[in-house]
Amino acid sequence: MMKGKAFVHYVRIKLGFDRPHTQTTWREQQKIKQYSKGANLAAEIGVYEGVNTLNIALSMSEKGTLYAIDPFFPGILGICWSKLIARHTIQLNGFMNKVIWIEDLSSAVASMIPENLDFIFIDGDHTWNGIEADWLNYSKKVSIGGYIALHDTHCKQGEDVSHKLDTYKYYREVIAKDERFEEIDSIDSLSVLRRKA
Repeated sequence: MMKGKAFVHYVRIKLGFDRPHTQTTWREQQKIKQYSKGANLAAEIGVYEGVNTLNIALSMSEKGTLYAIDPFFPGILGICWSKLIARHTIQLNGFMNKVIWIEDLSSAVASMIPENLDFIFIDGDHTWNGIEADWLNYSKKVSIGGYIALHDTHCKQGEDVSHKLDTYKYYREVIAKDERFEEIDSIDSLSVLRRKA
């Protein structure tokens, strides 16, 4: 956002005139809600303004715990407006008791996240090294029968991915071939996998 726009957006959200921004489509959000439904233990990598943090918190078990991981890099004034917006969104909806905020890179905090996740949504670092680190660190934490949703990974069969983000390439070359998981759903750029082994 341009200088000052993030602050104005934050104020407008606090006053109820704006909604938090997201990079996910409405259809992708519905899938995130569907597959996080009833989860006792969930994680999200890449919180941004908290839209999907809220979607997961709404859908998961009433006593569930959600680990919300994001470095929340500060802007020019040393403030990360998206962090304030995300926390406001969760607090406004009464879910602060469900969310454990982890303000760091996902690669630095993997050891803090428990095993046996019922659901994880990954929408973090879109570089090859970033998605590789998230896959290696977090796919093993998903319980058998649990779900992992990955943003900016789904493309049509035979589609040229050479011009796309590394997340698409890594998904096609590595994740889609991982025998522990099977792709069970996809919509827009979201892929959903279930752990089978």
